[in-house]
Amino acid sequence: MRPLAQTLVALVLPVVQLHLAPCLAEAHGGAARSSIGVTSGPHLALPFSHDDYAAARMRAQRESKLLIVEAWATWCHTCQSMRNFVFTDPLLRPMADRFVFVALDTDRPINAAFVERFPIASWPTMLVLDPGQSGTALKDERIISRWIGAMTAPELLGRLGHVTARPAGVDKLLEDADTAASEQRWDAAAPLYADVVQQSVMERPRALLGQIQALREKSDYPACVELVATSLQATGNNANATDFAAYAAACLDHDNDADQRQKLRQRLRGYLTALVDDSSAPLSVDDRSDAYGTLIELSDGLGDGVTADRFAESRLRLLESAAAAARTPADASTYDLHRLDSYRRLKRYDEAERMLTTSIRALPNDFNAPARLAKLYQHMGRLDDALQKIDDALSKSYGPRMANLLEIQANIRQGLGKTQEAVQSLLAAIVVIESQPIRNERKLALLRKQIASLQSTLSSPSLRPGSKTSPSSLPVQGPGRQSPTGQRPMAVTPAAATVRLTQGRNGHLGASTTHPAG
Repeated sequence: MRPLAQTLVALVLPVVQLHLAPCLAEAHGGAARSSIGVTSGPHLALPFSHDDYAAARMRAQRESKLLIVEAWATWCHTCQSMRNFVFTDPLLRPMADRFVFVALDTDRPINAAFVERFPIASWPTMLVLDPGQSGTALKDERIISRWIGAMTAPELLGRLGHVTARPAGVDKLLEDADTAASEQRWDAAAPLYADVVQQSVMERPRALLGQIQALREKSDYPACVELVATSLQATGNNANATDFAAYAAACLDHDNDADQRQKLRQRLRGYLTALVDDSSAPLSVDDRSDAYGTLIELSDGLGDGVTADRFAESRLRLLESAAAAARTPADASTYDLHRLDSYRRLKRYDEAERMLTTSIRALPNDFNAPARLAKLYQHMGRLDDALQKIDDALSKSYGPRMANLLEIQANIRQGLGKTQEAVQSLLAAIVVIESQPIRNERKLALLRKQIASLQSTLSSPSLRPGSKTSPSSLPVQGPGRQSPTGQRPMAVTPAAATVRLTQGRNGHLGASTTHPAG
């Protein structure tokens, strides 16, 4: 164990355990309740069991069926869209008996062994597995297909109908690519997906999405930019296209050729604009919202804030209409994250507060709404209210998501001049990350760097609490001009900004390999 880690355990582990204990008990109790039998519910067309991979795998082996695993998270809006509006579609019922279905919340400790075996880089991810013949869990499964992001019900129906246990030709090549990607062997995955792009028109959009994700994950930005330049028109008109565009926009941010970067942004914006204007395109509300988010970012990158605001207004009209038509509060909350982004950009703070307060009342056990309200209050400069809401969110959270919330807590505390308390929050975040089956080393390095910066602040006489230039006397940044990335600066000091939270364009795409979505 590293010396810093020893310090963290001594200082912070009791606090983290206090937060984790209820969720660990809930996770194990929930597994006991849902490990046997089907939990399709009154609306779901597919019979998902929940959070017991071993039991689902044994059932698939016993029934000689392929196993469909949905890896999801409660904070992922695309996951919520799939669960609330796709898996409920009666069109999928003919597939209910052909496979064994299991949904795994990747944040729950009970699913840690699965996540370690099959690292998830995008949410949602669906894996089609041959469960193997061994009675030992997580030993001889074989990945047949990997589907990332959103799908419509007809698209999912088609993919499930096409799956076979013994793929050949292009399907076998796709299997090899999906296996490499599922194991995060991006150097191997990228050329395999490229081969599929060349060999199959039908699978080209999905292969292009896999290829651009692999290139971005391994930071091969020149190849990523080249793929955008040569393949944009081949991505189709469904969620593959909107997801490809989100990865493309991220790659263009790293293009050192300014002229090429702006030309490609213009091309990408034109393509996406035509796509969202096409009412016949097979896109869900969430898919169109993702596209609008990328359009906003592209417009900001082009220095065209006026057009970006128009896209934000169109996005908000779409989402408000969908939320009003939703059957349940949970369905309506699917759109909270992107509605919040739009309200903030358009400075409609009262409406954002009302939306999130409504979600908190309707879903009292969900940590997402209070966490988002904390970020809204932080943005508005209402730091005492923000601290109260983030504490509420932490009391309801579990798993790796706690680290993100602890970062927000640290940011708020630093804004209030509570630097020592901010350090404690960041130490707690490190403990959470180091407890995960797959550690995010990049995030750990950033957190340690921020802790060192804050500790140097504490050791500086001119910045100690109570001094004329202490953090508590620094101005708090309230609502201001939109940043080029489409995210407003946080109300923190420059030191705290070192590890500002990533805000994914999509439920499965952020600025790191674990892609938070607010």
